[in-house]
This record gives sequence, C-alpha cells and structure tokens, in this order.
Amino acid sequence: MPDERFKRWKYKTYNFTLANYWSPHLVKAKEADSNGTTHTGLFNDLYLDEFDEEWTTQIEDFDYIVISAGHWFFRPMILYENNQVVGCRYCLKDNVSM
Repeated sequence: MPDERFKRWKYKTYNFTLANYWSPHLVKAKEADSNGTTHTGLFNDLYLDEFDEEWTTQIEDFDYIVISAGHWFFRPMILYENNQVVGCRYCLKDNVSM
C-alpha cells in the first residue's frame, strides 16, 4: 500500500513530475510524550539542526522545491541543537525555559 503522505504525479508529455511530501516539521522530530502534562500531550522533540530525512532524501533529483509550513509551531514541543535542549514551547518541564 502506498504511503498517502508522499505522492508523485508524472506528466510524461511535459517531462514534469509534481511531488507532495508531508512532514509534521521540516526538521527531525520525535514524539516525546503522548500523555504529557497538557491536554494535547507534549507533541515533539525537535532537532533544529537536523532535517527530516523522510523528505530530504527524496528531493535530490528535483529542479525546484516549494516549502510550505503550517500551524505546528503552536503545539507543545522541546527544541534541540547538537542533541542539547535549547528551549521549549508550552512544555511545562522543570529547568527548561520557554
């Protein structure tokens, strides 16, 4: 069964391919705690200096890339750089600043 989050449409007559890759974040992310301290849980650990390989490994043959972002930045998350916590958003964790 094909993954519905990653689709390609090929238009051979025009030598053109349109692809759609879904990623909750453009960077590497892991679900931290689905039963966290808020009603939505602590949504993600975000690694700000690492791309999400689900989409970055697929784009090397493309000539153009259009990147679109959505509402995910308003969810609870922990932010990392070089595998070190650098902050959080709505995480309610001790010793971690927002």
